[in-house]
Amino acid sequence: MEHSDKRYWELAEKLLNNTITPAEEKELADWYNTPQDEPVNIPSSFASNEQELESRMLYYVQQHRQQPEPAVVRRLWPRVAVAAVILLCITTAAYWWLKPAPQPVAIAPQKEVQDIQPGSDKAVLTMPDGSRIVLDDVQNGTLRSQQHLQVVKQDSGQLTYKTSGNVSNAEIAWHTLSVPRGGQYQLVLSDGTKVWLNAASGIRFPTAFTGHERQVEIYGEAYFEVAKNAAMPFHVKVNKQTTLGDPATGDAEITVLGTHFNINAYTDEAAVNTTLLEGSVRVARPLTQSNVILKPGQQAAVVSGNTAPIQVQTVDVEDVVAWKEGLFRFRKMNIENVMRQVARWYNVEVVYEGYPVNQHFNGVIARNVPVSEVVKMLELTRTMHFDIEGNKIVVKAGAR
Repeated sequence: MEHSDKRYWELAEKLLNNTITPAEEKELADWYNTPQDEPVNIPSSFASNEQELESRMLYYVQQHRQQPEPAVVRRLWPRVAVAAVILLCITTAAYWWLKPAPQPVAIAPQKEVQDIQPGSDKAVLTMPDGSRIVLDDVQNGTLRSQQHLQVVKQDSGQLTYKTSGNVSNAEIAWHTLSVPRGGQYQLVLSDGTKVWLNAASGIRFPTAFTGHERQVEIYGEAYFEVAKNAAMPFHVKVNKQTTLGDPATGDAEITVLGTHFNINAYTDEAAVNTTLLEGSVRVARPLTQSNVILKPGQQAAVVSGNTAPIQVQTVDVEDVVAWKEGLFRFRKMNIENVMRQVARWYNVEVVYEGYPVNQHFNGVIARNVPVSEVVKMLELTRTMHFDIEGNKIVVKAGAR
């Protein structure tokens, strides 16, 4: 080995052992930055061949892999021996020695963002005497039992009313199932009718049906699969307010024999929308004594607070009942409509900085993800961004 090669081996070893002096550091740096094309030999004390050298290099890099591995190192071969040791140094602390020290940059402390989890199965069952059962706090099984009636909480997040034999009028009572923001729940009525309740919704119903009709009351949003019984028409009285059992007329009334349909009657929506998936329903507006008959795929809109006629249009029913299937499905929907759904499901407050931009959204997002994933998808439009601040989402115009 030439004297110069031996010298730089010694300097490289000192660098690795942290025994190099400032003058020697400068000497090694000058050498490294000077083009040299002649090959050098590998000292047998370090490695007997290129394969062994490569193995030692790999081992060293693995031992220091938590350090930066810059792409500036290019001269490993043919100047194998000295450059190999320099590579070991450069891939770790020596890189920062060879390069000018960067100027410190002040970094603003990052605010810790507490993500918001999606809604879940939760509801409160209220009895005629005012007593309440928080269903997500009680164990599965029978909650109430009478001679011909049982109320059972199933393990699938469902409340089921079961009857046997002839139920006496004395056994029948009106119960109310209320779902808070950030919740959902399923209910099976005594006749077998299935009801899905979305967040911020409720239903008032009898524990058993007798007489010539079946009647329930709702607010918020509910999807029905009504058990067929031609002798007992099924009536849904809709009230956009959250008080059920009020003798007032209500906003709309839906009459069916057996069918699948969805009712959206939130207080912050402009209309009561009834969407038919299967069968036939009559949507009536008691205020004006008007009514329409819907066909599958149609939606009737009853606008609250005026005497406008019931509006009927054809819609994509998959969009309407996506919530029941665990999805947000947006089709040409503006940001305010989108965020009303998000606010109910994640139980958050939504505020806007500036007037919302005229942007319409199309897409499908799962409802079982944290709210941060939802806003990331919405931000793909590049026209607005969202900040999560505690239990509040701030909507801002413009991309990040």
